Amino acid sequence: AGCLAFEVLQQPGGSCSYYKCIVRLRGIDREALRSFAKARGVAFTGEVYHLGVHRMPGYAAEHPAPLPATDEACANHACPPLYPELTEDDVRHVCAVMRA
Repeated sequence: AGCLAFEVLQQPGGSCSYYKCIVRLRGIDREALRSFAKARGVAFTGEVYHLGVHRMPGYAAEHPAPLPATDEACANHACPPLYPELTEDDVRHVCAVMRA
């Protein structure tokens, strides 16, 4: 069952390494979600995509043009836990917290 607050992004076709689970947030603040989840025992993984490459100091001069789709994607996503040691109960708990 889905959730109106977020959408799990999936690659159409090909294969996935399952390195990250990325969810697109819809109308909820990422930091509020992270705090809410942390208070319930769920620590989100690092948001390595929080800033587009075009905004990073080493590249900003190379690409000064705005990239609104990239900025939107960076600002409106979260990465819930995803690692081999997660049990099925852990996954259910993460899902329940995200749907709360």
